[in-house]
Amino acid sequence: MNANLVIAAMVLVGLASSASARTWHVAKDGSGDYAVIQDALDAAASGDTIRIGPGRFEDFRIYPTNGGDRAIIAKVNVPVMTIIGGGLEETIIGPVEYSWADPEPPTRGIHLIAQPTSGGLHVEEVSVENLVAGIYVENAGTLSVAGCNLRNCLYGINAFVSTSAVASSFEECGFGMIVKSPGSLATATDCSFTCYTDGHTGLQFQGVGTGIAQGCTFTGCIDCNCTGVAFSGAGGGVYDCRFEGLLRPIYMTSAAYPEILRNHVTTAGFCLYSNSEAFTAEGNVFQATGPFPVLQLYSRGLPHTIRGNHILRGTGLAVEILTHTGPADYHLDMTGNWWGTTDRDSLAAWIHDGNDVMWPPGGLVECTVVFEPFADAPIPAKRESLGGLKALFRGR
Repeated sequence: MNANLVIAAMVLVGLASSASARTWHVAKDGSGDYAVIQDALDAAASGDTIRIGPGRFEDFRIYPTNGGDRAIIAKVNVPVMTIIGGGLEETIIGPVEYSWADPEPPTRGIHLIAQPTSGGLHVEEVSVENLVAGIYVENAGTLSVAGCNLRNCLYGINAFVSTSAVASSFEECGFGMIVKSPGSLATATDCSFTCYTDGHTGLQFQGVGTGIAQGCTFTGCIDCNCTGVAFSGAGGGVYDCRFEGLLRPIYMTSAAYPEILRNHVTTAGFCLYSNSEAFTAEGNVFQATGPFPVLQLYSRGLPHTIRGNHILRGTGLAVEILTHTGPADYHLDMTGNWWGTTDRDSLAAWIHDGNDVMWPPGGLVECTVVFEPFADAPIPAKRESLGGLKALFRGR
């Protein structure tokens, strides 16, 4: 069972536990049970479903929280709840304009906090926009989101619980989706993340045991200083995703051995940045088009696998080792990659490591990148294993 199904199953178990579950309808024209989302939530019991009809829903109430007073549009008061909209262009939660920075209490959209951790919140087919937090879940059960659009929020999803997002879009959010400890599992599958505002991050796993991005797209611009997917003290992986135009498409700090597999990255920025080579990168196309290094690494002498990739430079370096804090005279194994050339001397010049004078002037990094043997032609995209690469290697 994959990670998304695990989280969905956890939610469904909670839903099934309520034999008397009912559905409440919210309609602005008065044809439903209520015209305001919060009124329906106040009436609902654990395991119920709230169905929201067409229209923009921005009525909020002020609630005290540990962080001060918060304006909340939809405060969930029970451990198990399903919220379903009428479609992305039909049901919109949030004001017309971006208002989270206004003097009034910051506004959240859907909010679940301090409920039994055996519960679960499921949200689908709604757009949530122009809020400080589109969906916020803390000290509660799991969160699953499907077919939603989170746009123009400081945080699209801000969760401290195990979280799953499927077939959803995150547009122009400070953090499209950020999942933090004590959440142990976070997945984004077939989602899109768009960042064109300075300093934004599409997807961040922070202190999460397993964070997975699968089949997602990440787009942005170099001048925006944006990040695609970030691991901060987290493990997991990035699989079959596409990145285009971001300054830092894949960014890892203190990462716990994530896997970077079968992705396609095109950018004038850094294709991959890591402060530790403790990760696996196989079957990727890293295509730089500008002056930044394709791979920028802080070496720590930790186990790694960086093989079977296309590492294609623009006008900058292919690999830059900034510092090394592991054993002296460490050799970083990067054999078996295609670098866009069969000229050994050119390739050596595109790698800055312990063989080169580094900053400060006269300083050396005691880490040497071992790049031979290397593939002498582009590597087939659907190779099932690296064993077949041997025939492509150029001998020394």
